[in-house]
Amino acid sequence: MRSPARLLAAVSAAAVLVLVPGPAAARAVHPDPAGAQVGAPAPQPRPDLKGQRVRCEGGPATFLIDPEGYRRGIPTAAVGTKLFADSVKIEMNGCDAISLAGYFSQDAYLARQERSFNLFLITNGVRYGIANAATFDAFHFDWEKVIVLSSAELKRIPLAATWRI
Repeated sequence: MRSPARLLAAVSAAAVLVLVPGPAAARAVHPDPAGAQVGAPAPQPRPDLKGQRVRCEGGPATFLIDPEGYRRGIPTAAVGTKLFADSVKIEMNGCDAISLAGYFSQDAYLARQERSFNLFLITNGVRYGIANAATFDAFHFDWEKVIVLSSAELKRIPLAATWRI
């Protein structure tokens, strides 16, 4: 007969075998309201697409691929108009295989710090620095939509990551 300590050790070892993710974790089954196939590979970032706006084939949703390669949803055409210089999108089959980082807020906007060239994308209560004009252009942001804010106004908005190409 096994001692309680040996029985506990055997049960713990069996639990580790069941709970530790193995290679199958990359193929995790994940529900996706956008219609991804059950059992499809888990979404992954696609940094090779950064700066592109994509629309999933057959769907109305449009996404911007951020610098790390994550999809960021553009919730409405009005938000897209406030941020982007054009409406060019890539129709993409399987864009749901790109990891989703969330959606831009309805009040998203572009800003520049007064008396400087510091540029920001402000959404969801945080500001993302835009490293330079080349990054701004690579994401197809609209220069005419940039508003000027004072340093004090910008400091009240928490700084998140800086976007760069």
